[in-house]
This record gives sequence, structure tokens and C-alpha cells, in this order.
Amino acid sequence: EPGQGGSQEDCDWKSCSAGQYLDQQSGCQDCPADQWSTGGDSSLCTLCPEGKGVEPGQGGSQEDCDWKSCSAGQYLDQQSGCQDCPADQWSTGGNMTSCKNCSDGKGVEAGQGNSEEDCVWKTCSVLPDILNTSLIISPELPVSNGTIVSLKCRKGYVLVNCSWKDMKAICVNGELRMNDSDCLQNCRVVSKYKVSIDGSYDIAILIVSVVLVLARFSNEAQ
Repeated sequence: EPGQGGSQEDCDWKSCSAGQYLDQQSGCQDCPADQWSTGGDSSLCTLCPEGKGVEPGQGGSQEDCDWKSCSAGQYLDQQSGCQDCPADQWSTGGNMTSCKNCSDGKGVEAGQGNSEEDCVWKTCSVLPDILNTSLIISPELPVSNGTIVSLKCRKGYVLVNCSWKDMKAICVNGELRMNDSDCLQNCRVVSKYKVSIDGSYDIAILIVSVVLVLARFSNEAQ
């Protein structure tokens, strides 16, 4: 103050500007990156909230701390910061506030989609719950999207009320879908008069029956 300096020891450091802290050895210094200070005689700077940051010396208050850029595979939520993209979505990161959907039939794990190229065709790895797997010969899984697989009955069983020789299923977006709902769980035990898949009587059984009848009449005629 005027008239108060009787020696060099009476000289004190001046108040620092916002964004600075007071070092007693070297005076006012800019706060490091991601820290802020209101200045004055404060000897420390305060860290920005987690996930937020500010350039060195530019943080005059906590409000100067902005959300940091997000990594690829994330989006920026203004309330909670960077969040992983949900499954089947991707993002290049930065300040994107939403993720983009993969193309139909393609997907990616949550947080792993850095670009559209990370989206891959979904595969089917399980049979539909409605199928009676004790009667069905399971195909080799997984299969890629768009693949058609045959679901055959086990030995000793045949299909009924079905327009296909085998039950068919197609892999659509990670789910095996049946082509004919009437085929579901239609494997039945083979019986003498079982109707075959094309609507006729089992030819082999019919021939045997005719032969036995003819042989009976022949024996009676003798």
C-alpha cells in the first residue's frame, strides 16, 4: 500500500486472477489442465468433476469445466458424461450425443461399435424354445444371418400336417424363424396308417399290407 513499504520484505504477492493459484516462491501460476480457481490468494486449484476438464489457466470456476470428448463407442450425456453405446449401435465418440444404429441384421456388443464397419451380421446359435428338441435332430449352430437350415425328425419319427419334407428355419437377426408354423412339434411316432408328408399312405406299409392280404386269399383258395 502507499507509504507502507519500508523494506523489500514488506512487499507481498498481488492477488492472482481467476484460473491461477498463488505460489509463495514464484507468484501467480496458471492452474494445471482440468483444474480451476477463483484466484486471489488461493494456493491450490480444484479438480474439475470426474469426466470434465478445462484448458490450463482457463478454469475460473467449476462452470468452466466441460465434459471431455468421449471415446469411440460412446456418446455424450450432458447429465452424466460419456456412456457406452447400447448393443447394436455405434459412435465415433467426440461430442456425439447419440449413437447410430447398425444396419438391419447386423449388430455389435455394447460400447464396442467404433464405426459402422464394426457391425457384423448376427448369427443364430439356439433353436426356438417351441421345438421339442428330444424329437428334433439339431442342426450345426451357429449359422449366419439369412441361412436356411433343415430340422429333421429323429429316427423312428415322421412329420405330419406339414408341407415340407423337413422343417425349415431361417436365421433372421439372430433368431431362427420357422417357415411353416404347422410343422412345429409335428414329429410323431411312425404307425401303420400314418399319413406321410405328401398326404398319401406310407407306400411301403401299403404294399406289405396288400401282399399279406393276397397271400391270405391264396391260402384260403387252396
